[in-house]
Amino acid sequence: MDDVVRDATMLGVAEIQPVITSRAGGDASWRSRAESPGALERIAISAVKQCGRATVPRVFEPINFDELVEALGRMRLPLPGLMLVEPGAAADTTAASELDLSPQRGATVLIGPEGGWTSSEVERGASVCRLVTVGGRTLRADAMCVVALSAFFTMWREF
Repeated sequence: MDDVVRDATMLGVAEIQPVITSRAGGDASWRSRAESPGALERIAISAVKQCGRATVPRVFEPINFDELVEALGRMRLPLPGLMLVEPGAAADTTAASELDLSPQRGATVLIGPEGGWTSSEVERGASVCRLVTVGGRTLRADAMCVVALSAFFTMWREF
């Protein structure tokens, strides 16, 4: 999670919401680190200083996946919700290369845990997000953060 916060901050995200899923975030060391007051925010501040960014993204307290889905469902965001899934995770997926994000300047992006989303998490996520793959690749969660955000920022002509 430390790497994801650092990299997402350097790439320019506005907010980071750590999520506890069935396959990640349940072990005591991760949770105590993520829930430690300001631990992840300190990582974001350090990344901002390193890359010369003017603003620190807001880093929220970890929540459960079901809480996230409920919150996204209530928000009715004008920006798209994109849930990155492994190839073959669901029948109704879109390759990132086929997305048309040109009118938007942002999105809510869900990056799964190491070990991937469970089938029930994919099903619940699909109710509030578009399911997206990066082609036939299965990447580590920390690498997916960099790959996906780089692709989306390129689509928005940020790079």
